[in-house]
Formats: sequence, structure tokens, C-alpha cells
Amino acid sequence: MNKLRLKALAGYLVGALMLSHLALCQNPENQEITEYPDLRYVAQALVANDSLQRLDLYVPSVASPTPLLIWIGGGAWSYVDRKME
Repeated sequence: MNKLRLKALAGYLVGALMLSHLALCQNPENQEITEYPDLRYVAQALVANDSLQRLDLYVPSVASPTPLLIWIGGGAWSYVDRKME
């Protein structure tokens, strides 16, 4: 059982080391972005003066194959504004 724990710990450490090296894969030239704040993604007629159905879109200024990141804030999608911390 002790050997199994050591193997699991070694696996976690190797995985953490590999994940930490992903930061080295970033291209620092591609840091310019264009921001589109408060985009409405639900038609105005479908909501009653609710400002919660909005999103902020950040697009790289240079066209390149860039991964997509979707950030979902807390609030169970039923309360709290996305700008609250």
C-alpha cells in the first residue's frame, strides 16, 4: 500500500511539473487584445430590463490560432453581476 501511495504522489508531482511548464509555451508577442464589454447575448425583448444577460468579449488583435477560454463566474447563473468580486 505504501508503494502505491508513493507512485500516486510521484504521478501527481510529474503532472504538476508538466502543467507548470505550459506557461513557457505562451507567445509574448500575442498580448494585444481588443475588448468588447457588455455585449448582450439575449434579445432585449426576452428580458425585462435585466443587465445580467451580458458578457465581455476579449479578442486578440492579431489573427492567429488562439485557444478559447470561457470564464464562468459564480452566482449559480441566477444572481450576482459578473463584475462583482
